[in-house]
Amino acid sequence: MKKFILIIVCVVVLSIFISMNYLLWDRESKIQSYESLNYSKNTSIDALSEQIKSLKEQLSAQDATINNLQNQNTAQTNGNTQLEIDKLKLQADMQAKNSVIDQLKQKADFQVQEAIIKKWVESINKGKYADSYNLMNIDAISSTGIKSQDQFVSYFQNNITGIKLSSLDIDLEGVPGNRSGDLIFKAVLDVKKTDNSNDSQNLLFNHGQNTKYFTMIYNAGNKKWLISEIANSL
Repeated sequence: MKKFILIIVCVVVLSIFISMNYLLWDRESKIQSYESLNYSKNTSIDALSEQIKSLKEQLSAQDATINNLQNQNTAQTNGNTQLEIDKLKLQADMQAKNSVIDQLKQKADFQVQEAIIKKWVESINKGKYADSYNLMNIDAISSTGIKSQDQFVSYFQNNITGIKLSSLDIDLEGVPGNRSGDLIFKAVLDVKKTDNSNDSQNLLFNHGQNTKYFTMIYNAGNKKWLISEIANSL
């Protein structure tokens, strides 16, 4: 009987010991699981914090780019505004100067310039082509397609037998606004071309009456007025 009771006591004690040991193991397991979960949460929080930090840096860089573009746009706008102001001022200055020039044209004596045009016509009519050539500047010569004095002389020798000036007047009405500062003379010329003229395209003159516009320019180098252009129209 005593042995039976002893066995029962031992079983009870062993059961209590096993139960306590299980409870301790379960508690440690839960603690470890909690710690693992807490670590995982901390890791996720750290990763999210890094992502947020990266996004903030990107946003800051984009803000800086936007500010830079806005500053450039402002500078460009201010620059364009200033250019527009300068342009308007320049146009106003040109209009004022052109107005003064127009007034001077109406009162000025253009005998010197007219004499040069008359001499140019008379020299060609008399066969003194070199003299006419020397009354023109390089721009007037090249605009005709003639590139040298020899070509100039050859053209008139082979194509023109006579040229006379019917009328010559300073042009004050038909000059475009962008050329109001130029001295332009309207000339009516009677031209006789040779029977065997090879000027099929009428490079400079048609046979019969021709209306030409002579532009005069002052050459400061040799202090002379020269013909700078001979045109069919303005």
